[in-house]
Amino acid sequence: MAFLLLVSLASLTLTTVLSSVSWGQVQVPTIKIQSRTGEAWWLGVISQGHLMPLAEEFQADFTDNVYGNQVQPLLLSSQGRGVWSEEPYQVNWKDGALSIRSKAKLVPFEAGKTLKEAYQHASANFFPPSGILPDEMLFARPQYNTWIELMYDQNQADILKYAHAIIENGFPPGVLMIDDNWQENYGKWNFHPGRFPDPKVMMAELHGLGFKVMLWVCPFVSPDCDVYRTLEKKGACFVSK
Repeated sequence: MAFLLLVSLASLTLTTVLSSVSWGQVQVPTIKIQSRTGEAWWLGVISQGHLMPLAEEFQADFTDNVYGNQVQPLLLSSQGRGVWSEEPYQVNWKDGALSIRSKAKLVPFEAGKTLKEAYQHASANFFPPSGILPDEMLFARPQYNTWIELMYDQNQADILKYAHAIIENGFPPGVLMIDDNWQENYGKWNFHPGRFPDPKVMMAELHGLGFKVMLWVCPFVSPDCDVYRTLEKKGACFVSK
């Protein structure tokens, strides 16, 4: 995952001196930033959004903690500066100063005077939109998620009961996302035969009610799964540390 860090800088201390070069030409592994007067900062830890904009002392290390899968690669400044990192980084906020360290080179940039201008610059240069829109139904109709109803107890009978209850209570059909634990294992994306005795019949019934169905997936493979053992024999698996 590429990590984007948008920041605004008044005084700058780097492992490489920047006084004689422009921002976009410099790539360094460590940056220390002194905030400007009136700046507001939002760090890319969604689950800690209540701590934003940064005020009290704050530390985060994305190299070994994804904060419950709630990390996103964007730190925004209200005054339009930015730093891009291709790898997870460590960040520390204390006494109005921001320190950033990455195993990859950090690429600082300046784009306008506002958060909007900095974001637009970062998007255009580091994660440009593909131009492909998601399914129109995701915008035009409601989205329902079985995690809220069942959490890890995903099963055919209760999913159908939930879907029927939506219609019976006067809500319109829309996109129905069947969430985590419908599958046999991570990486083995078959419906669990004990909880889903006939997924084809279930899908037909959901479609008949007017729902379009999504299935939750993730990029992991369970280490006690036969899929993992097959991949391991091919040298395609490793354990993340």
